[in-house]
Amino acid sequence: MKRIAVALLILVGLPLQIAWASPIVIGSGSSLNGFPFGEVSGPIAYLGEYQQIYLSTAFSGPLFINQIAFESAALGTLSDTFALGLGTTSATPSDPGTTYLGNKRPDFTQVFSGTVVTTLMGGSAFDLLINLDSPFLYDPSAGNLLLDVFLTAASGNSAPFKAGISTDVGRLSNFGGTGAPTATPNFGLLTQFDVTQIPIPEPMTLMLVGIGLARGVMIRNRSKRSSGQAVSQVGRLPWCSGTRSTSEPAHRTFAAHRQVR
Repeated sequence: MKRIAVALLILVGLPLQIAWASPIVIGSGSSLNGFPFGEVSGPIAYLGEYQQIYLSTAFSGPLFINQIAFESAALGTLSDTFALGLGTTSATPSDPGTTYLGNKRPDFTQVFSGTVVTTLMGGSAFDLLINLDSPFLYDPSAGNLLLDVFLTAASGNSAPFKAGISTDVGRLSNFGGTGAPTATPNFGLLTQFDVTQIPIPEPMTLMLVGIGLARGVMIRNRSKRSSGQAVSQVGRLPWCSGTRSTSEPAHRTFAAHRQVR
């Protein structure tokens, strides 16, 4: 068992593809749009639900999403109260669907609820930062990524956000946050995802782990067989079995028994 433990410790120390935190930016900033966070007053003030769909191939492998950010193009202060959820979806940027509910799968999860106060930086950085209550595990092989926002209150300076045409993003929105949703294919807010890539063992590491585990099982089985054979041989000895050998004379056994007494 000691040899197996040492082997496993060595295998654990073999190199993995290291996890890293790296922002992923999806979309275009070629134009501006205030939905849903920036329209706080007037006839198109936005309250209600809003969705964006991100193409799965814009992400590389399974990852944890820790933060989502958008970039304003104004100065001032903005306060938004909303809930945000993430999940996978069969909707696509080129076909964002027709209903909010229809885009949601059973894995849809609320990952943020609260108020975000933003100091608007006028287009010099991603300034509306949404730190998720808990990281969301997203596997691109399961489908495109759905982002769903339900805005309940907004105040401060109205602010457009960078948005644009992109084959990697599409959206569903309501004019002024009410009424039937309208699909806008291949268009959406420029979005930054702060992610942690999940470490994946290198192929050589997996092969060595398999060899090590197989050898550990062989050693253990061989040890069990050797131990069983030793016990079997000891059990055949006359002084261990409690019986005398059939080839030993009875009077010698009796005499030896008297000496022992």
